[in-house]
Amino acid sequence: MDAIKAILERRSVRKFLNQAVSKETLEDLVECGRLAPTGHNKQGRSFIVLTERSTIDEVGKIATWGKFVIGKAPAIILVFCDNQECATLVEDGAAATENILIAATAKGLGSCWMAGYGMPYAKEIEALANASESKKLISIIALGYPSDANTLMPKKSSLNEVIFWDKF
Repeated sequence: MDAIKAILERRSVRKFLNQAVSKETLEDLVECGRLAPTGHNKQGRSFIVLTERSTIDEVGKIATWGKFVIGKAPAIILVFCDNQECATLVEDGAAATENILIAATAKGLGSCWMAGYGMPYAKEIEALANASESKKLISIIALGYPSDANTLMPKKSSLNEVIFWDKF
């Protein structure tokens, strides 16, 4: 799938088939996240791939908007950035997250970006992941094969509502 098509078709998917995502596919997604741009080319990102049901369910119990993964999502990727290595950790982690979301769509997977950085539960997820003090949770990405291929795109602002030329 071409990049523009993947961007246009990407949706937040919260209902998944009971089908595992292969290790190779998950590695491909992390590779896409790894290659996202970083400020000053500081590459202090880390990715934890969760495939164990009990750990995924624990994340779902901890994360405020993560209940939908319990017993459902076959995989989660946790995106971390090291605050001692990355001056732009939020931007670096967000760029990696978006690359993963688009790559997941291109591979026929559904995904949902669950909040992470700055959330009240972030420290609990960091502890669950055994992260060092400098590693900060940026995002939680639920992944799996969508159970409904026709997940609708929520209403988005039109191009005319958001584009300005030269000034507001």
